Amino acid sequence: MATRAIGEFAGMNPYKNSIISNSLCDVASFAYPEILELIEAQCLPIIDQILIGREFGRSDKIVTLLEFHHDGSDMIDISFFGKNWSEVFKKDIFPSWWGEIEDLCISYPELDNDPVGNPFMSIASKKDSSGDQASTNKSVLQLIDDQFVECEIRDDHPRTAGIFVKTTKKILDKEKPFFSSTFDVILVIQKIADNVLFENKAKAQAMINRLVDGLNDPVYIGIMVGRSHNLKLIFGNIESAANTKKILESECMFQGDFKYLSQLNAVVSDLVKIKDANIRPCLDIDLLTNTINPRVCFEVFPVKRFAETRNWKVLEKIALICDLNPQDIVHVRTTHQHLPIGKKTDPLAAMLIQKMSTQPQKRDNNRIDKRATLSHYKICIEPEKACKIKSYAYITQEFHA
Repeated sequence: MATRAIGEFAGMNPYKNSIISNSLCDVASFAYPEILELIEAQCLPIIDQILIGREFGRSDKIVTLLEFHHDGSDMIDISFFGKNWSEVFKKDIFPSWWGEIEDLCISYPELDNDPVGNPFMSIASKKDSSGDQASTNKSVLQLIDDQFVECEIRDDHPRTAGIFVKTTKKILDKEKPFFSSTFDVILVIQKIADNVLFENKAKAQAMINRLVDGLNDPVYIGIMVGRSHNLKLIFGNIESAANTKKILESECMFQGDFKYLSQLNAVVSDLVKIKDANIRPCLDIDLLTNTINPRVCFEVFPVKRFAETRNWKVLEKIALICDLNPQDIVHVRTTHQHLPIGKKTDPLAAMLIQKMSTQPQKRDNNRIDKRATLSHYKICIEPEKACKIKSYAYITQEFHA
């Protein structure tokens, strides 16, 4: 089953597409019937900001991610996976500079005409070493053209909250630029976005290098729209907490203290021991102070996500480790009580209907497989505050011939 970006459907006559909104509401009606109105109120105004083409391919799949807050606010945010976002989002909620960053992921820039120097290594040139040779260098990064855009409703208006760019160490395309380090990627992204640059470049570079040394290169770099001094780094799965305290030592933390770091390290030590779960650190970088924000988050991905919403084994262990509010845990379980769940078209029935009909059958919601599955939990830890939990679920629509 092919997965195509929403942006790939952009045509000469873009319009407000109802397929995405109808499909989301249809899935929510059987996956989240108790909070259907909340989902509609908070997600449909955002979907209305997407302009896409008139037809979906016969083997396409659209994936969105719902983010549920369990702090009593009833907030629900939505993220979209894909590429070419600058073509499909209305300009009043999407940053104008994003197209330039897309070029780093999608097309090859003219490096020879850069009068002020270029952050890319010289081997990115067509006449230089091959991509295979470059991929042997563990510090070489390339940006991938599949990103996700996180959106939310704030002050009754839909807005883009963050755009996350995926990175890889494997050089996938010799025509795309690649970078010598994570810090080089961050510098270029910040410059294009006209965001705050590091006041103390050497200190910032040392901090980023220390994070990379301990956690490896981030798998996603998040640009927080409207918060130009913040950058979010999502790292890959960690298997040991031995270096967490050293990585997040107090000199890197904003008003960090030894007691909090020791507590944080203890929590991580227990999280990584959870069987059938992968743990990803998510850090917020303050570019004005060159520090790591004391609010540290960990994404917890149940390996057996279909079984998780039946036995809640990972959730129960998280609750014990982080001393979560019992009401929040009840809210998580109640929210996702119907998952995993879906509707699947009977291929034989669809074929018979097609043959019996005297009119060509248009593609509609009855010919789409729709599913809702748990994705992961997110634990947020702050000094002298109770731990908070968020949960995420995939909403998937697959189109058939």
